[in-house]
Amino acid sequence: MAYNLRPAGRMLRELSRTQWLPNRDIQAIQLRKLRALLAHCYRTVPYYHKVMKEKGIRPEDVRSLNDLSRLVPVGKADIRKAPGSFRSRRLPRGVFEESTSGSTGEPFTFLRSKSTYEWELAGTLRAREWSGYRLGDRWADIRIQRRLLSLRERFAAARTDALLRRMRVDTYTLTGGVMMRGAERIASFEPFLVEAFPKILLEFGRFFEETKAEVPVVVSYGEGIAPFERGLVADRWGGEVYDDYGTTEAMAVSSECHVHHGLHIADDLYVVEFVKDGEPVSPGEHGRVLVTSLCNWVQPFIRYDVGDLSAPMDERCPCGRGLSLMSSVEGRDDDVIETEDGRLIWGEFTDWFVDVKVRQYQIEQLDRSRTVIRIVPDEGYTEEFGARIAGRARDLLGRGVEVRVRVVDAIRDYESGKRQVVKSNVGFPTVI
Repeated sequence: MAYNLRPAGRMLRELSRTQWLPNRDIQAIQLRKLRALLAHCYRTVPYYHKVMKEKGIRPEDVRSLNDLSRLVPVGKADIRKAPGSFRSRRLPRGVFEESTSGSTGEPFTFLRSKSTYEWELAGTLRAREWSGYRLGDRWADIRIQRRLLSLRERFAAARTDALLRRMRVDTYTLTGGVMMRGAERIASFEPFLVEAFPKILLEFGRFFEETKAEVPVVVSYGEGIAPFERGLVADRWGGEVYDDYGTTEAMAVSSECHVHHGLHIADDLYVVEFVKDGEPVSPGEHGRVLVTSLCNWVQPFIRYDVGDLSAPMDERCPCGRGLSLMSSVEGRDDDVIETEDGRLIWGEFTDWFVDVKVRQYQIEQLDRSRTVIRIVPDEGYTEEFGARIAGRARDLLGRGVEVRVRVVDAIRDYESGKRQVVKSNVGFPTVI
């Protein structure tokens, strides 16, 4: 979607003001927004109306942020069972559907409104400003393009990028030629900031080094970045590395500022909880991350379990902002598949599973010539769908690759809190 940046600009000015308030004042803003959201959900969202009535909770009963714990967490699996019940019956104009990357092996669609997008864009721009970025600076975003965009989508994306002075480097397979051309484009563009997943930054960075150019700021998003990776990324791009956390469903949840003392939580846009065995964890203790979006009223995410692990921090950042802090996220760590012809394929394969009645999936590369795809079928699945999945896999991996599709009852979760959707036994030697 592409919009005039004026609303987001006004929202950015508001967020730039509230970030400096004392934490108690920011919590008061959170509570006010939370109560308004819950009142809206009680009136218009079937799932939350039912749950709140069953538990005897009325919006006016919520007098502190701790009262939010009276609602049970929900995840993608819960929403996928009855997506309509999680959506408001009163949709404004400018509502559109988005899809997640399927990083947990469960393709997932949800609604976002124009207003939600603008608030989240403002939150993203504020987070980038913490690195020294200013609106109008050039910005490069290396993305894994999972499907071909329609003409309308390409036009909208191009318009938004033009307004932000942002250049997208879209790629699906990480061949040396693709990365070299992308690195040269970025060097010629001379951006102030480049952002991507950590492994993409590492791989592209090997080729960017050859251009002899430098980027002042490098933002690693989508999963936690290890200390040794941070050093390699800084060396290869020549810039200061910032850790950023968000999801497709909730953009810019937390980010580092120039002090690099944990990640500032966007408390004025989200309520973030850290729980273990249903109870809040202590500062410094890792728990599952639950996110409540205060700006999505068309499909509210309340105590949404994104499957990541992180820890709250009880100290304040020396920068002076009143926003809460959290540690770097221990998120997904999907492998990269390396093919016989030397291509590196990033673990985003949702287009293999479009219209084939699959509820969950997991891809394992046994070696360069053999790959197993495990699926949990949905109602209506047939062997024909399995053949279609295998054919799509061979189209990308190579026609000589043996692809077997196995139907299973369940795919187990890993201790990290997320299912490893793509596993390669070949290894990923090019990172170092």
